[in-house]
Amino acid sequence: MVSERYVQVMVNASDAGGIAGMRSASNPDDLAAAPWRTYNTSYILDLGTSDGHRLEWVEVIDAIGGRTQVTVESIMLDTTPPTGSIVIEGDSEMVLDQQVVLSIEVSDATSGVSHIRLSNVQSLTGSDEVQPLVTMDWVLLPGEGERRVFLEVTDMVGNRAVISDGVFLHTNRPTGSLSVADELVRSRDLTVTLEWTSAVEVALYDDPEGEIQWQPVQMEMVFTLGSGDGPSTIYARFRDEFLLSSLETDALVVLDTTPPQIIVTEPEANVIVRSMKVTGTGSASDENGIGSIEMRLDDQEWVTIFLSESWSHAMKLEDLGDHVIHLRVTDRAGNVATYNTSFRAEERLEVQFSGSEWWLLILLVAILAAVVTILVFRMNRMSPPGSDDGTA
Repeated sequence: MVSERYVQVMVNASDAGGIAGMRSASNPDDLAAAPWRTYNTSYILDLGTSDGHRLEWVEVIDAIGGRTQVTVESIMLDTTPPTGSIVIEGDSEMVLDQQVVLSIEVSDATSGVSHIRLSNVQSLTGSDEVQPLVTMDWVLLPGEGERRVFLEVTDMVGNRAVISDGVFLHTNRPTGSLSVADELVRSRDLTVTLEWTSAVEVALYDDPEGEIQWQPVQMEMVFTLGSGDGPSTIYARFRDEFLLSSLETDALVVLDTTPPQIIVTEPEANVIVRSMKVTGTGSASDENGIGSIEMRLDDQEWVTIFLSESWSHAMKLEDLGDHVIHLRVTDRAGNVATYNTSFRAEERLEVQFSGSEWWLLILLVAILAAVVTILVFRMNRMSPPGSDDGTA
């Protein structure tokens, strides 16, 4: 098989008396009419312009007229380059990854395909010869923009054809961030703030394993947390118009929907106090901390008394009668708990005596003193003699 129109035919003939001449033709019927010429061991043969198989007949004659016909092996002329096609990722206009699949078709009608070479550059520098496959994995050059893949097809006689296909490689992912105003919240409906570049959609979710829903991106969006108090992570991914998505970003929040607990130790409910001042004491607790404790007496102004989770606060009464102490405790998330306790203020009990009552009291005291004196005297007389100096 050859790819050039003109080929060299080698002839090897011998005779004891010598070879006198030779002639040749493209078929045996024309050989008899072909002119004789000087014998040469090689000559140039014109195969013509049409591809395909050809036989060359050669006849030699010796000095005494003896003739011998030799048939040259079939010569195939193939001057036509092979054909083929290459398609990147199913003929997509755009891909989002350097890793692509090439669809390849190659053929050569005359001599057949020998091998192919693939390259990201037109010069095919450094490309290896490989056998063609219907589909082949390929890695595009990195970066953003149009990328081409060049396919060189070589047939069995060395004819070559170069085909290419192009695609737009889009790898510049959109970027974005997610933030919340407060990490401790008391509502499941949470407003998040978004910032982004090159994005038209966003997906907000709190389950990385679940299905995500894309929606048009806005600077502020409402996301509903799942059930149950405690810490939660909100995730966000941004996507551009070509459906290329960003890396995942997140924000941590703590959901607290439970009001704080209040314990009041003083005053007890419905107690009677005999003073114009009352002291309220107690404590408050919450898993995420107390924000403020406020107290007021009856309809007076609220007073912030929070110093720690245990508290004590004295209040002055303006009048006797029934009163109510109001407590309002707010935790750090904004949940509010209230507590009311009632009590009654009455006058202090005082002992007052009339003139005759005072004389009666003095008499009773005198009688009591005399009784004590007599008892002491009798006890002294009953003591043994000499007990005061320690002798028997």
